[in-house]
Amino acid sequence: MKPESILPRIYIEKGKERYDIHWDYVEAQSNDILFEAEYENNIKNYIQGYFDALSDGKENILCLTSFTGTIRNLSKENAEKLEKIISSKLHFFVNKRHKEITAHNNLPHIKLRNKQVESHLNYR
Repeated sequence: MKPESILPRIYIEKGKERYDIHWDYVEAQSNDILFEAEYENNIKNYIQGYFDALSDGKENILCLTSFTGTIRNLSKENAEKLEKIISSKLHFFVNKRHKEITAHNNLPHIKLRNKQVESHLNYR
């Protein structure tokens, strides 16, 4: 799996006059970190704090979690700022977990076990 294909999707949509930002996890083992309580609270509070600092009172949070979210009615400038901080935070944790999984899967005894399981499945 290519590293960019495991990263949560973060994007901005233009509304009539203002902008919306959306983010969503992807189905990949490394995204499971976004559901773990320690990381979920850290990420959610980080995004909430940043949002509160930028808010001009016109925005509307529809959903705010570490793994999915939508904030509507942002200025273009604030949508772009939020996109950067959300991307950096989510991508940091997902890349961190991806590296941990890759390192684990490259351990000699894990490689051997995987090879044994694979040969057993192919034997049938």
